[in-house]
Amino acid sequence: MIQPIKKEQLPICLEIMKQGYEDTAVKFGMTEVNCPYRGRTRLPYSILEKEYNDGCLMYVYRYNDEIVGFLSLFMKE
Repeated sequence: MIQPIKKEQLPICLEIMKQGYEDTAVKFGMTEVNCPYRGRTRLPYSILEKEYNDGCLMYVYRYNDEIVGFLSLFMKE
């Protein structure tokens, strides 16, 4: 089931995002030098929280009542 996140779920979402980006960062040779936050694997909680507070659309995917996926979208004109 896909649901909008609640602020208290941000730490879980950050961990899911970091795990998901790690393989891609390694595969494409992303480093802190050539890719800020190393493809978001090193994204600080404060930045994710700011995105949430700024109105970024964020959703979790639940499977068997466990959060297993995360998606965020920025709306642009």
